[in-house]
Formats: sequence, structure tokens, C-alpha cells
Amino acid sequence: MRAFHEKKHDMELSCSLDYQGVVQISMSGNLSSDYEDVFIDWARSVRAAMKEVKSKNPERVLCIIDLTGPIIDTDQKTFKLLIELIRHNKDYVTRTGVYGAAFVTRNLVDIALKATGRKNMKMFVTREEAERWVFTGKK
Repeated sequence: MRAFHEKKHDMELSCSLDYQGVVQISMSGNLSSDYEDVFIDWARSVRAAMKEVKSKNPERVLCIIDLTGPIIDTDQKTFKLLIELIRHNKDYVTRTGVYGAAFVTRNLVDIALKATGRKNMKMFVTREEAERWVFTGKK
């Protein structure tokens, strides 16, 4: 899998697999539909990473999402694409730990989780807390 990393237009999106086969994602900044093409390319890389990990071990697809960067600013069109991605990954991921979200971003994540019915995605303050839950299922 080729790692995806794009930093421009006051946004940052990345997706890669670490040495343990954990999908590592980061998102921050301006995710408006003005840059929809970049967002769609990134979403494709996320889907590809999920498929690759699941093909190797269907019982263990783990994901860590870093939201520590600038507050996510999105519009309705991009937010809808993000919800579609979260819904799609529901069938792939065993557990997803999200960390570092500012108050506004946490609200966006909460809305997305409710809209998608994701129960295997939880938010944490620190990376360590997110990793502990992702690897063990315990907070």
C-alpha cells in the first residue's frame, strides 16, 4: 500500500499502515468541498488500507485516527463524504481509536458516529489511551 499524505490548502490528510499493520490516519484543517478531489483521493487510500489489512487478517483490523492538528472545518458536502467513509469502514474495522479532537471536532465525530451506527469507534484524549483500547478493547 502506498502511503497517502497531502498537506495544502490549510488541510492535512494522511493514511498509512504501520509496522504492525495498523491503519494510521490523520485529518485536520480545511476539509471543504473546494478540495473535494483531494478528499476523495484520500478516502480511496483509506478504503484500500482497510481492504489490505482485512485480506491479511479478517479478525484484526485496527485503526488509529489522529485529530490533533488544526480544528476540522468542513461543509455539508464533505461531511457527507466523511460519513459515507465511516459507514463503509464499519464492516472492515475491528476497533478504531480516535484521539486529540478539539471540542468542535469531537462534536462532528459524535454526529458521524450516530449517523453511521458505529459502536467500534471511540474517542480519547491521548494517543496512548486510543492505542490501549484499540489493542486490548479496554479503556
